[in-house]
Amino acid sequence: SEQAFNLLLGYVQKYPTGAVVSFSYPSGTIANVVYTYTTVGPGSLLMLALPHHVSILQYPVVDNEENKHIQSLLSPIWTIKGKLRPVVGDVWKLQYNLVQVGWQYTLSEKLSTQQLDEIAKNLIQDVKSIYPTAADPYTFGKEIGRMARLALIADNLGIADARQQAITNLELTLTPWLQGTNVNFLQYDRIYGGLVTINGINDQNSEFGSGWYSDHHFHYGYFMQAAATLA
Repeated sequence: SEQAFNLLLGYVQKYPTGAVVSFSYPSGTIANVVYTYTTVGPGSLLMLALPHHVSILQYPVVDNEENKHIQSLLSPIWTIKGKLRPVVGDVWKLQYNLVQVGWQYTLSEKLSTQQLDEIAKNLIQDVKSIYPTAADPYTFGKEIGRMARLALIADNLGIADARQQAITNLELTLTPWLQGTNVNFLQYDRIYGGLVTINGINDQNSEFGSGWYSDHHFHYGYFMQAAATLA
């Protein structure tokens, strides 16, 4: 609408060029993440918040008078990730309630002997047949993460043979990556300060862009899970 267009004109001069991120932990159950945006231009910064931002946004206050007025003119703005809400402010503080995550899942009811036998049979088969072999960190990460989960399931249910086989598989397949003896070995990127593979740094399209820092949080999250499981 013309009214919405005129409203946007009031914020068009200021836009973000980056952000400084800081973390704090007021308690063992709360974590704060603050984004301080670097900007260009005068005026106030108008941004769009996703649903998972809105529910934990401490400031700017999503429902203050200015934001409510903007939202009434510009909402709804739908994306594949949900409804976006306009928010004005160049500092965002998100507050997360931390949950205690254990190594093992919690069973809602006791498994029967027949169920345990079926799980044991499949675990023994799986730890032998889905050996981690991929050369890229994306696929290998998923494979090593899966093996780590099988080790934990076997440990939780007391299935010793499957547990030992899974642990052995983790040690044999993860060690070359940690020692740099695999073909597509990891190296430190001195420009951007992160871990990348030889293939990834030389080809931006390789490994789903891993060498250009796409999806590192789960590529290498699997590596960390597997290493922690071994430890």
